[in-house]
Amino acid sequence: MHKYLLAVCVCSFSLNASAQASDPCASASNTIEVNECAQKVLKEKDGELNRAYQALLKSLNPSMAGDTTDYASVKRELAEAQRSWIKYRDSDCSAKYKFWEQGSIRGAMYLSCLKERTEQRTAELRKWAEM
Repeated sequence: MHKYLLAVCVCSFSLNASAQASDPCASASNTIEVNECAQKVLKEKDGELNRAYQALLKSLNPSMAGDTTDYASVKRELAEAQRSWIKYRDSDCSAKYKFWEQGSIRGAMYLSCLKERTEQRTAELRKWAEM
């Protein structure tokens, strides 16, 4: 029962906070609309993540004469880290989906988790590219 009460509170707070922050999903009025909008937002965030990842890869090249960094190795490690991160993100958010699977909020919680993790990783990649 506590999960459901919490979900109602979280949803009410999220919707109010989201509407104030110009959330494109704030006008969604039912579960289907919320999930469809959240999927669109996630797709956009995934695109941002992919662009940040590609930009970082492109930036990993010798920048000065005498640079002895093994950039091929760095790129391989980064690719492995990205694959591992995707597995982490998907598993972490799947756990949240399973926690909420008895309620209609499960999809929104899952998609929100994916969006949040994707935004975090995008920020990490962008910060690294600035170094």
